[in-house]
Amino acid sequence: MGFDLLLERLEADPSLGLGRPRGFEKGEVVFRQGDAARDVYVLRRGLVKLFYVTRDGRERIKSFIVDGGLFGSRRSQIGDGSSAFSAACLEQSEIAVVGYDRFRDAMRRDARLASLFLDLSEGAALRKEIREHDLLCLSAEARYRRFVAEQEALASRLMQIDIARYLGVTPVALSRIRRRVEAERGELPPTSLSTVTK
Repeated sequence: MGFDLLLERLEADPSLGLGRPRGFEKGEVVFRQGDAARDVYVLRRGLVKLFYVTRDGRERIKSFIVDGGLFGSRRSQIGDGSSAFSAACLEQSEIAVVGYDRFRDAMRRDARLASLFLDLSEGAALRKEIREHDLLCLSAEARYRRFVAEQEALASRLMQIDIARYLGVTPVALSRIRRRVEAERGELPPTSLSTVTK
């Protein structure tokens, strides 16, 4: 609901030049780690993953943006540096783009827009704090259980390898965890094998 109101506000401000969203195909990269990504990306529809690539080439997913939301590199927007992470579409997506400077100027002029953005930012900060706690304090199995319980609809749209990368475990470890959880629920016998990919 908050995003819909914010989107209406963005569309109503001609100075932002938001325009029609661009269609992105599944697998298409929105921006890459190391890019100067100073724009605000407005996801109208679809599913985007934000992820890091480590020195040894492994992918670590920091978050998902689903069917409505804003994303972008704060380091690039505020610090005028390069983005520390990449963004790529996991489904066909529609994304509009607005320059961060114009977006910030619009918030300074429009108290309602600034208030809506604050609400979204607070929600994102809360999710980030919970995620940091879970990664640092919970076991891999507890992280999986919480993710599936709290984000069942999202989990059903993801490949298991992306869930593993988000939870910080290997695909093999996730397969073992899923097998234990599903056996406990009576969804499959303890000796059954579950696949790594969807």
